[in-house]
Amino acid sequence: MKIVYVGTRLQVNGATKVAVEQCNLLQSMGHRVRMAVLGRDSLDWCNPLVPVKYLTSLRGMPIYDDELIVALDSFITNWFVRQYGEKRVVSLIQVDEPGLYNDPKLITAAKAGFSQLNPKITVSKYLHDVLLSYGMESFVIAPAISGEIFYPAERTIPESNKPFRVLVVGSYDHPLKKVSTAFSALEKLKQSGIDVRLNRLVRKPENYAPKGVETTWFIDLPQERIGEVYRSSDALLSASISEGFGLILLEAMACGVPFITTDNGGSRDIVSLGTDMVVEVGDIDAMAGSLHRLATDPRLWSKLRDIGLERVKNWSWEKSAAGLEAQLKSIYCDAFL
Repeated sequence: MKIVYVGTRLQVNGATKVAVEQCNLLQSMGHRVRMAVLGRDSLDWCNPLVPVKYLTSLRGMPIYDDELIVALDSFITNWFVRQYGEKRVVSLIQVDEPGLYNDPKLITAAKAGFSQLNPKITVSKYLHDVLLSYGMESFVIAPAISGEIFYPAERTIPESNKPFRVLVVGSYDHPLKKVSTAFSALEKLKQSGIDVRLNRLVRKPENYAPKGVETTWFIDLPQERIGEVYRSSDALLSASISEGFGLILLEAMACGVPFITTDNGGSRDIVSLGTDMVVEVGDIDAMAGSLHRLATDPRLWSKLRDIGLERVKNWSWEKSAAGLEAQLKSIYCDAFL
């Protein structure tokens, strides 16, 4: 197959990592794959093994006669469906896109992309259900993580007589990550008597930190070093109000790090509300309380570590690649044969 993945201003985040990894896998399986990105942000940070073309406009972008188009957002979907029809444009949906925006025009465009009759691939059952609310079916192809980067440390309990280190990932300004909520939970944890420290994994320097909580910054690290940050942490805290999939939860589990997450949609494919690891969106007291139990109960910490290490085995790039190739072949045949 000939396949081109097309996206708009791909940022340093999990969704971009997943798209690039899919391209790399398809190429390794013998397919002719390339990427085209509207914008100038380099993808070198995630090591694409396929050709990448950076565009200033979609107008005049060459598309081969027998090339399948994988659109990475609704705006790309809408553009190429108008140009080439529905059958040869596949939407790869990794976020509830209409929920990202406040601008009514952007919301309308995102909803139009979700409502197109072209084939759709989602990364979670949650997003599959979101699309059903638009009357659209989709194929679920869950991502995975690299075992060469994300693997457990040797410890089986947190180190005693040392600060409890909590990892928070993502930009403070991202509207869905709600890092400010995570900071409030850490401040409350500190007030409860826990010697908590914050590990902060971000792309760019920031001026925000929780009051009274010592913070260690990990800024714009190469991908091969991110696993080290997880292994240096005692817990991961995700306070997001919405996620398409819980990629950072997989990364934490693979590193043997228990996590506390909100019931943010995508997390449900990994863990459900009612367990020790999940709290309601925005519940600062519950986040602080769950972290307190992890910090003071080594048996609970070890239990959740072991659960995570076992559960993460359910996701693999080999399984993902096989499902992705099968679905794209079916779509390709329908479009061109």
